[in-house]
Amino acid sequence: EIAIHLAQEGKEVALVETGDFIVDEMYLNGNQLILITRGNKDQPVFSEPAAVSNKMIADIAYPYYGGSQLAKVFVYDLKDIKNIKEVKSFEIDGNISNSRKVGNQLYIISSSYASKDGDTYTMPTYKDSSNGKTASLDLATMCYLPESLSRSVTTITGIQLNKLSEPASMTSYLGDSGTIYMSTGNLYITTQTYDYSGNRLYASTTRTNIYKFSLNNGKTTFTARGKVDGNVLNQFSMDEYDGYFRIATTTWPYSGNRANNMFALDDKLAKVGKLTNIALNENI
Repeated sequence: EIAIHLAQEGKEVALVETGDFIVDEMYLNGNQLILITRGNKDQPVFSEPAAVSNKMIADIAYPYYGGSQLAKVFVYDLKDIKNIKEVKSFEIDGNISNSRKVGNQLYIISSSYASKDGDTYTMPTYKDSSNGKTASLDLATMCYLPESLSRSVTTITGIQLNKLSEPASMTSYLGDSGTIYMSTGNLYITTQTYDYSGNRLYASTTRTNIYKFSLNNGKTTFTARGKVDGNVLNQFSMDEYDGYFRIATTTWPYSGNRANNMFALDDKLAKVGKLTNIALNENI
């Protein structure tokens, strides 16, 4: 639950309940409150003391969930602070790894898995309150992230906060997702590749794969991919300036010195400049 207080008085004026969902992130967009939450797809095995013979155990035990994770976005209207209304919700199997807001556009990057039973694949499902229907991600139209292929499904969802009656825009890819960076016009998703070069225990080199997507009113379009040597630490190791994408990485080969690097890439993610072997044996 989220308690809302008046800043001038410090007095609680409203309480927003999210049920069994745990709030991970929140945004304010004008008179809108957006909550990014996580929960469980299935109902708890027990949720009340009466469902367990030992009342003392039931009183202290957490409900047990046996199913998969579920990520859910709630949007509330705060115009009347004493009468807060839920105006949109969106849920998808799996977990939300990252989210960003650009103006009236909310972008969510989520991860889930496609399960296989024989020759049959069961795809993650989603539900948008704009139509109330539950649907599965379409494997037949899904692309994949080169050099990051796995049974993991990365989904980029765009919600237009000024057009809540419209369904969310979704694009899904087979492959893992890692650290992201978003500018006002582009989204960059990174993943790691490890080169073991015959040594099955220790990677001799690591590379960061970069996938670029353009942003347009809640929709995303894949535009380019590239790669650089080393690992990226976090979102603050990346930025976009004057059409160039810049990224700082650390290389730490199994046999050799740890080093840091700086790369500049053009709008097609081709390397146009680099500075390597900076600050040997130091960390970014």
